[in-house]
Amino acid sequence: MNANFLIFVISLQLLASSAPGMTIVFWADGAAEPPTKQTASLKHAGKLLYGPLEFCGGTCVWIGGKWVMTARHGVRDWTSESLRVSFPGHDLGSLAVTRIHVPPDPRTDLALLELAKPLDFAQPVVLENRTMKQAAKLRFGGYGNFGPPGRILGAGVFHWGTNTVDSADKKLARFSMSKPSKDLPREALPAAFDSGSPIFHADGGEILLAGIAIRVTNRVAPGIGDRAVMTCVAGQEQWIKRIAPEVSWRKSE
Repeated sequence: MNANFLIFVISLQLLASSAPGMTIVFWADGAAEPPTKQTASLKHAGKLLYGPLEFCGGTCVWIGGKWVMTARHGVRDWTSESLRVSFPGHDLGSLAVTRIHVPPDPRTDLALLELAKPLDFAQPVVLENRTMKQAAKLRFGGYGNFGPPGRILGAGVFHWGTNTVDSADKKLARFSMSKPSKDLPREALPAAFDSGSPIFHADGGEILLAGIAIRVTNRVAPGIGDRAVMTCVAGQEQWIKRIAPEVSWRKSE
């Protein structure tokens, strides 16, 4: 998230204190509230915090050791000293970021945040190293919250939902999610401040991190984009292994 844009958003929220809250996840039927409980791998989803007020403006995910993954555009124009992360699913407060790593290709919307010390959470994340198939079922969640200032400045509220893979841009290792329908239980799309949200899928009984949300939609203007886009971690396997060799990947058959 651009620093100037973040300042603008905070100012806008302070002027719109009576505005109705809007959850992070776009819900297909436009009425039901997405579930909020963090379970299994979704407990590793964290808040991306900006500046001395620790404003929650994005989502991240712990992927093992001292490594946290998020969207590249969420840390663009920010220094590591101005960023912190927290993991409410593990009752863990804000942690300092010591370094920001980004892939050499500027089109790759992915970043690794390095912490001072490794974390030791149960159920370690396993990254997917295969190309995602069309119609593969996805489960994701994040902390974005575009509501009144009492909520937005108090840091985001976690919500999660499901969707499926719709189409792929293999050159950029990006995959889009299906547009809203009523065919899938808890079907949703990421919304404002959900960039960096982890997207998991199950295969053979194993829960794998397929990617992170990078392009989102919202309840106010869904026509801007009715299909969310994710960066696929399999397309960045070599770079991630070079930067964070201790991270776990799906075992090759």
